[in-house]
Amino acid sequence: MAKTVFLTYNFEGAPFSGGTSLGLNESLHCNYIQKLETDTLNGKDLNFFFPVNSFPFLNDMDSTSGTGWTATKINAIVQVVDGTGSTVTAPSQFWKKIDVTNQLVDHTVGAAITKNSLERTVFKITSAQINTSPIYNLDYLNIPSSLSGDTNKLGFGEEVFFFGNVKTDIGATVYTTDIAIQLPLGEYNSTTNPTWDGVSSVYISEVGLFNDNNELLAVGKFNYPVQKDSTKFRTILFSLDF
Repeated sequence: MAKTVFLTYNFEGAPFSGGTSLGLNESLHCNYIQKLETDTLNGKDLNFFFPVNSFPFLNDMDSTSGTGWTATKINAIVQVVDGTGSTVTAPSQFWKKIDVTNQLVDHTVGAAITKNSLERTVFKITSAQINTSPIYNLDYLNIPSSLSGDTNKLGFGEEVFFFGNVKTDIGATVYTTDIAIQLPLGEYNSTTNPTWDGVSSVYISEVGLFNDNNELLAVGKFNYPVQKDSTKFRTILFSLDF
């Protein structure tokens, strides 16, 4: 029977140790899950690798700066499901965890994993490893089992202490259409406002855009009214942001 293979990974750390670990515990698995379809796994190996610069903040522990994060173990998280197609899913209780740390190139088991080692390694998983490896579960996260109980445990979205400063920057591309509206000397000098005395200057407080069928498409409002009379030529810039 054809098979669908789901694959992701997670890292584990060691207690704080100078030159080895900054103290990271077992981390949550990566949520970028790869999907592979095959006719059979018999006689086949599952290979995967990481592109260059996949882990820019991984600390190789070549200094004591304390920045970034560290790991001493990497696990492949795998599940094989019968069938193929877009409707095939991976039940949460059947994932397998396979320690692939010993496959790292130029790595000493127990030492900090380096970016160079990760990027140079092609990891291999056999079908036998998948069949015999232990089930992967999330018990280590210590998630509350209910909303009413386990009140001493933190759930997702709840506050945790984070010592330090975080600097963020939000970047976005904004597209703007600018429409220049000219108000000649002899036009737009009167108003249908019943309070107008017919002599004083008028004040423009908003501008409307209409299509060829005289249907209102957009309205722009000024921060403060703009004076207009026969001695003033005005150009109004109407901007639409998308």
